[in-house]
Amino acid sequence: ATLTDRVKHAAFVIELLRLSRSYVADSNDLSLKDNFMPRQTYSHVIFSCFSCVLKIMAQRRLNPNLPVCLYKSGSNCCEENFSELGGFGRIAGFKRNYTAGDAIEGIGDVNTLNLYAADPAAPLSFGSRNHRQDVDVSRHESSLDADANMADHKSDEEYVAAWNTGRGEARALAEELGMKPARNATWWDTPWKDEDKHVTQMYAADGDELGGEVNSQG
Repeated sequence: ATLTDRVKHAAFVIELLRLSRSYVADSNDLSLKDNFMPRQTYSHVIFSCFSCVLKIMAQRRLNPNLPVCLYKSGSNCCEENFSELGGFGRIAGFKRNYTAGDAIEGIGDVNTLNLYAADPAAPLSFGSRNHRQDVDVSRHESSLDADANMADHKSDEEYVAAWNTGRGEARALAEELGMKPARNATWWDTPWKDEDKHVTQMYAADGDELGGEVNSQG
């Protein structure tokens, strides 16, 4: 996906989530607490999509000669290490709750595996043991396609156009799914309004439901 594609996709996700949230909140039969996603999940997705778009636009202004590397941004690298030390990654021998001493003991094995994975002669590849969360990229785009140029930066106007295209596609899907209200409702045109209030009405998932990645809002 090109940079403009990624902006469009981010806008699509944000708009569809906001319309869905507003639809549930406006319903007489549904509630955000019982019939919607956890507040952490909703907030994380919204923030992540906005963050991606802002990083794409900032890259052009600050380092236009470099490609955008979204997968290297954020704290995901830390989360992966925490997960591995807890037995959810390539090493199955550790435990979910561990002390600083346990982490120091286990980090040597993690580093050794990283060394093997970076061996140019015979690099090791590792699969996932949590297959329920695996993403099949082929369902979204062909792995045979040439990689997009992540240094092909566009103007603000082109990114805004891509954003509006994503929003339009989300609104068309929401209408197709029956979310558009028959009566006049302000939330359909301004689904970002009342977001903070609605988030407080969603249920807060615990660590078991979110795999231990509950943010401070929980």
